[in-house]
Amino acid sequence: EDYSTEKLWDAFNLGVVPIIWGAPNTRSYLPDPKSAIFIEDFKDAKALADYLKYLVKNETAYLEYHKWRTMKLHDEFEKKSYMSMYNVECNACREVARLRILEEYNNTKYDNTDR
Repeated sequence: EDYSTEKLWDAFNLGVVPIIWGAPNTRSYLPDPKSAIFIEDFKDAKALADYLKYLVKNETAYLEYHKWRTMKLHDEFEKKSYMSMYNVECNACREVARLRILEEYNNTKYDNTDR
């Protein structure tokens, strides 16, 4: 219920508008209600296709889906984005580096053999 794949985060990072069919609570942590297109908002595939064609022809309407990029992001989106699979490897490396630095600091802090 609370799972979003890296495909969602990849879309945001690549600058495209994701078309979502997924977890019901996805809307609650998106950067803006109009940052993605939800398949469930359309009665059928034709209605979705017609809307996508409309966006292709109407730049103003399309750019509404990118307005969020200029706004402050809310905490829930920041948290989900940080913990996403897109970032997990980078976050793991940063944490390992942080722990190594702390360990090295703690080992040298109490080492008075040089004095």
